[in-house]
Amino acid sequence: MATKFTYSSQCSNDNKLRKKLTQKITEWAASIPNHPYTDFGNKIEITDIQYLPAYPITLHTQFERRSKHEGHKPYKGEKIKERTYKALSDFDVWEFECPELSSFTNSEKNYILECSKHIKNCFICNAQGWINCVQCHGNKHIDCSKCKGSGKETCSKCKGNGTEQCANCKGLGYKSKPETQIKKIFYEEKNGPYYPKYNRNGYFREEHYSVYVKEPCNQCSGNGKQTCSKCGGQGKLTCSTCKGTGSVTCPTCKGSGRNQCPECKGHKHLLHYYYITQNLNFNTQEEYHFHPEIQEKFPEFMQKAEVINRTTLQSRGIDDETINIFPKEGHINQLTNSLLENAYKEKKEDEIIRFQHLDIELIDTWMMSYKFEDNNYDILFYGDDLEVIQGNSPMSNLAKEYWTKGYDHAKFYLITQARNFFKKAESINSFEIQEHILSSLETIENRIRISFQLGIYVSLLFFATIGSIYSFQYYKYINYVFNYVDFINNPESWLYTYHTWTQTIVHLALSVLSAYYVKKIATQHIVKIPGFFTRVLTGLLLNSIVTICSFLIWGFLNALGISLIMTFLFVILVYIFKVVYWILYYIVKIIIFLVKVIGGIILMIWNMFN
Repeated sequence: MATKFTYSSQCSNDNKLRKKLTQKITEWAASIPNHPYTDFGNKIEITDIQYLPAYPITLHTQFERRSKHEGHKPYKGEKIKERTYKALSDFDVWEFECPELSSFTNSEKNYILECSKHIKNCFICNAQGWINCVQCHGNKHIDCSKCKGSGKETCSKCKGNGTEQCANCKGLGYKSKPETQIKKIFYEEKNGPYYPKYNRNGYFREEHYSVYVKEPCNQCSGNGKQTCSKCGGQGKLTCSTCKGTGSVTCPTCKGSGRNQCPECKGHKHLLHYYYITQNLNFNTQEEYHFHPEIQEKFPEFMQKAEVINRTTLQSRGIDDETINIFPKEGHINQLTNSLLENAYKEKKEDEIIRFQHLDIELIDTWMMSYKFEDNNYDILFYGDDLEVIQGNSPMSNLAKEYWTKGYDHAKFYLITQARNFFKKAESINSFEIQEHILSSLETIENRIRISFQLGIYVSLLFFATIGSIYSFQYYKYINYVFNYVDFINNPESWLYTYHTWTQTIVHLALSVLSAYYVKKIATQHIVKIPGFFTRVLTGLLLNSIVTICSFLIWGFLNALGISLIMTFLFVILVYIFKVVYWILYYIVKIIIFLVKVIGGIILMIWNMFN
């Protein structure tokens, strides 16, 4: 471990370390599949071991900004100090001692200067403690909201008309009265006298009957209305809220005509003062010092460094504008100076840096150079557990070879073989080409899924066409159901036609849903099936089995009569559609009629002036 910010250190002669690294590289190689290099650590020739520690450096900076302002509040009789600050220009905001900060924070606080306090009459109420009521403006009363200040309200019985329905005739204007009348009816009789008018013998008989005759109402003189009994025909009544005065006591001031002064709260005087606003904010900068060889050969380590465990070497506060807090020639000093300079560049003109804190941490890192099969390689170890970053290695070269072979096979549409090579390359986890490998693997697996989905769509097309036609014929001419629902098969039943079409539509929907779920669930596992036609056939058969099973289940529900629920819903939808159709139809007809009328009027006006 570094003790004085070690830049680099030669460790090739450390046999204990060499043994640990050899064992670690053997374990690492054994954990990687799809390569032939067993017992890898004992087959390499170690040529060099260097300790190249990485240093995460973090600088926290607390900024502070102050401003001065004038304020006031109600004076409640409290004692105040003698006033020494009589203007904002009498003091500097930085002379005021704000409370010490114990940690970095983002906040805003106000601090009142006690020696600036002084008492003045309230400038709103002129030291009266009250103002004219904002609602009644000191009049103590406001217009009645019910009668709008008229003192009268509309009669609730006649609605302001002054008349009401005649109670005698119920508004008809007449009374129906029964009256008995007599009519003579001629009856033919051979022995009766002869009547030339009827050219036959007979006689007349009187019959009595009742009829209702209309007589004008004697109370309303036949107009069906009479003077309102509540308002005497005036249509208005004395307002029940204001008792006819047209005004009510102001609810805001309770009739006093005054409101408490909103500024001094009734205390008549204001306590004026100056106050300082303190704005605190901090920022954090973090940089890493990596040895140039690590930057060049191991970009994966630089990317992972943020989440790697580290040890704190130094944690110190910086209270002034200190530069070169470490020896000038040191690599750490250059980086800390850069962070400090950036902090002062971020400081605004009206800000100061209150304090800073610097944390320097350590990530132990070793780079081992080795020779394998006449080729030179480098590998990185970091942390207490000696985690491995392989960099350029025999395994990464093999991953590139697998990736290249996969790409070549894909060009000749050998999709399954290409995927196998890409999966091998992925398992080696070579950082430099892993992104390309994953992209290629995703592309090739999408091609595999497309062939499987092709089989699903072929199956869907069959069941959505031929299957629907067969479904229609079955429900129309066969439709096996239990006896208690066999009325549905009666052609004279109003449900007969609707049921046939409903079940056909349900079968079409089942075909689509089956295809959707087969595609969603099985597609994730289908990438392992070799061969284009095999995948197409698998998709076709799997979707066909699921669809047929859904048809059989629905057929059983239909036999039980449960499917009638869908039929009733279909009938409701049909009627809703018809209602909407006719509404739209008549709306269009009305619009066309109005257009014609308006067009005719415009044409008529045009002809009048031309």
